[in-house]
Amino acid sequence: MHRYNIHPRNIETIKAVQHDTKWKPKVTANIAANVDKAIESLEHDRSDIKVFTDGLGMEGKIGAAAVLYRNGRMKTKLWYKLGLQQHGL
Repeated sequence: MHRYNIHPRNIETIKAVQHDTKWKPKVTANIAANVDKAIESLEHDRSDIKVFTDGLGMEGKIGAAAVLYRNGRMKTKLWYKLGLQQHGL
């Protein structure tokens, strides 16, 4: 953990939750095939809460981002980047 500058006190842990097999979430997820389809689906989406997420890999690092919109206004955003240093042999 020290090699990659990861500190356990900075890692969030989430307890597992069990649900009955008949339980259905009250949210839906939509993963668009491409940018044009994503924009098209947003034009028809009337949800008051929207969360957008993205995961990417660039320059040897992995990142994740999430943005929360409520009634058309951005409320908060988060982004994280984890990176491994490339060492020569």
